[in-house]
Amino acid sequence: RDGMDLLGAYCRRYNGVISVPFAATVPDGAVSDTSSQMGFVGQALPAAALLLRDGLQTNDADAVSRAVEVVDFWADHSMTPSGVPKTWYDIHPDGTWTFRNYHTFLRVASDGMDGALHAWQTARIHGRDKPSWLNFCVRYGDWLVGAQAADGSWAREYDFDGKAVNTARDTTDQAIPFLVDLFDATGDARYKDTALRAGDFCRYTVHEAYAYVGGTPDNPNVLDKEGGMMALAAFLSLYDVSRDRRWLVAARQAAEYSETWVYCRDIPRPDDDPLVVYPKHRTTVGLSLIATGHSGADNYMADAPFKFYRLFLLTGDTHFRDAARMLLHATKQMPDWDGTLGYRYPGLLTEALSLSPPRGHGQIHWLPWLTVAILNPLLDLEDTFGSKDIDTIEKLPLSARLRLDDTYAQSHGFTPPSAMRKEP
Repeated sequence: RDGMDLLGAYCRRYNGVISVPFAATVPDGAVSDTSSQMGFVGQALPAAALLLRDGLQTNDADAVSRAVEVVDFWADHSMTPSGVPKTWYDIHPDGTWTFRNYHTFLRVASDGMDGALHAWQTARIHGRDKPSWLNFCVRYGDWLVGAQAADGSWAREYDFDGKAVNTARDTTDQAIPFLVDLFDATGDARYKDTALRAGDFCRYTVHEAYAYVGGTPDNPNVLDKEGGMMALAAFLSLYDVSRDRRWLVAARQAAEYSETWVYCRDIPRPDDDPLVVYPKHRTTVGLSLIATGHSGADNYMADAPFKFYRLFLLTGDTHFRDAARMLLHATKQMPDWDGTLGYRYPGLLTEALSLSPPRGHGQIHWLPWLTVAILNPLLDLEDTFGSKDIDTIEKLPLSARLRLDDTYAQSHGFTPPSAMRKEP
């Protein structure tokens, strides 16, 4: 609830455009950057999809109106003739799409367009037809189909004309979940086939090479945690759409790799250092290192509980259930959920810090990805299993949980087999 309220507070008009701003400061909550990025750390479109969902469920017409206006803005203004969306808008009276000379990264575009697609699906569920949103997503999906190389890959970064700027192919997996979701939305097998070809490329270059590289656009060519989480999401999507167990094997390895970045004990911070940005009386269990080459840590593994719990059901390995439960709770340490931190909005949290000396120093900024990463797995758990809490879900018979997971898989275009693992 705090996370949804936070998105509602920040999704408002800036210089004439309703948007989700790029950054605010903690603890005062002041917006410090009104630019808007469709995906990655800006998460404007996924955030708008969440706000739309919540507004429709709570009959908050104002929240619905603002969320619709955000998606409309991107659908109406960000798509280029090539089919490559512009992904970062500098919201000023003379606003520009060339903010920071930012090209279109596969990660940013695929995050954002999946958010637009989820917004379309949410509106449709509630009887609202938004064909311009689906067309927006189809334009990008068609570009992905046409731009895919013969080996199944895409480049990391493109200009607005669709020309590769950074020709590294190590982030191909980042477009796969969007394509699988677009296949579900449209029934167009081209999107599934394109996703599977990309998966074949990634199975050799990511899974077998153990090369989870460049998950974040701003830190390429290094092993990082988000590279593992991007691969996990991609391989799970491919498993859902095909039920080919090689994708489950790849998903399991990606999850195990990603988990190795997690701090599993509390790291003490100095009590008398005014530059410490982490709540001093909260545990650091669940925070995770970001990438090789520096000591920054963040809360990104808040995104993991639903995916890890599904791996438990799909593999029978209880370690994934235990890891999912730990991450479900531990990654909620940073917001002001008990009112003791004095934040302007309880849902605020800081982006990153170091748990090596100087311990506890780091960013004092909230970015939208922080809240989206917390909310999505909670809602996925609830939508799939009927509860946000894994302990409550565990009270269901295993056979019931497997059936519910199969229902989730069907939303990716797969008809489940008649027999699954037996009740122990």
